Amino acid sequence: MTIDELKKLRPYLVEPLNLYERVLTFENKITYLIEGINTDEGSYPPDLVDVIVGEFLEAFDISIDILAPLKEAIRFRQVDFLRLPLNEVPSFSLPYLEEETEMILFLLGRPFFSRLRKMMPYKDNLTEGGRCPVCHSIPSLSSIKENEERAFYCSFCGHKGRWSRIGCPACLNKRGEEIEIITTEEEKGLRLELCRSCKNYIKTFQRELYSNYSPDLIDILSMPFDMIAQSKGFTRSSPNPLGMRKIL
Repeated sequence: MTIDELKKLRPYLVEPLNLYERVLTFENKITYLIEGINTDEGSYPPDLVDVIVGEFLEAFDISIDILAPLKEAIRFRQVDFLRLPLNEVPSFSLPYLEEETEMILFLLGRPFFSRLRKMMPYKDNLTEGGRCPVCHSIPSLSSIKENEERAFYCSFCGHKGRWSRIGCPACLNKRGEEIEIITTEEEKGLRLELCRSCKNYIKTFQRELYSNYSPDLIDILSMPFDMIAQSKGFTRSSPNPLGMRKIL
C-alpha cells in the first residue's frame, strides 16, 4: 500500500505521513553524497555541511535563518551525532528548545546513521544491555513472528536485531509480570508493552500481519498507541521516524 493510499485510509495521519514523505525526500537526495564519509568523526565532513543542510531546508521548507546557528555548529564539529542515541543532546547555546534540537538533529542524522550501519559488520542481536549494536540506541519498536522469534528495530540507523522474547531493553527487566500488555480492537496484531519497572514502553506488531509495511511506516501508523502509553505516564526510549519522542 502506498503512502497516498494510507492517507485516504487513515485521514487522521495525513500530517505525519506528509512529514514522512519529506523525510524520505531528504534522505534520498543526500544518501549518495555521503558514500565514503568517515563516520568515526561523529559528523558530516565540513565541506558537505552546506549541501546537506541546504537539501534539508528545501525538503522541509525551512528558512536558512532558522538553522544557521545549527549549521555552523555542525560545520565546526560541535555536534557529535553519535551521542544522540544515548539521549545526549548538545548542551551548548542554541536558539531552540531541547526537544526541537533533538528532532532536527535526528532527522539530519538519519542518513549518517544509515551510512554507519552499512559500514559495520552485520550483527544479528542487540547487545546484552538491550541496545542497538550499531549506534547504541534503545529500540522502541519490535515484531513477533509466528515462531515467536522477536526482532527489535532501531529508528536511528535501521538495524534489526533479536533480544529477549519477553522484557524491556530500557531497564533489562525480563519479568513478565512487570510488563502490562494493551491491545485495541481497531488495530489487530499490534500491542503496547508497558514496563512498570522503568515506565518505558515498546510497540510490538505481528510481522505476518504487517509484512507490506516498513518498520518506519508501522511506527507512524501506530502513533495512537504512543498517545495511549504517554497518557498513562510512560515514555519511549528513542524517537519515531519523524524525530518525535513525545506525541502528546
